[in-house]
Amino acid sequence: MSVDRVALLRSALQQALEPTLLEIRDDSAAHAGHAGAREGGHFFVLIASPRCDEALRDAWRALSPAAGEGAVSLLPGVLVARWLGPACEPGRQWFTRLWATARPAVAGRAAHTPRIWNT
Repeated sequence: MSVDRVALLRSALQQALEPTLLEIRDDSAAHAGHAGAREGGHFFVLIASPRCDEALRDAWRALSPAAGEGAVSLLPGVLVARWLGPACEPGRQWFTRLWATARPAVAGRAAHTPRIWNT
């Protein structure tokens, strides 16, 4: 049985954040054969919310990735985080820390790791 990971992500994000814009694209096929591409997947996720503001951007900028380089930009209602590094795990850790900062600020909920992230 195939799991539609995009649908699972969309459902979880819509339920948790009630975004004004949510775009998810599975880019896993484009990363096939790359280092770190053996497990999980590669997704493009864009979420817009009026709760994304300068304070949250500054909080994200204060979090540095353990390896590689990260950058954060604020567009109207959208925080954009980009990471480039030597392996997927430091990127995942950094994005998890960003999410843990964003969830209470944007959704008003505690930052519990979604179960889907452990599959």
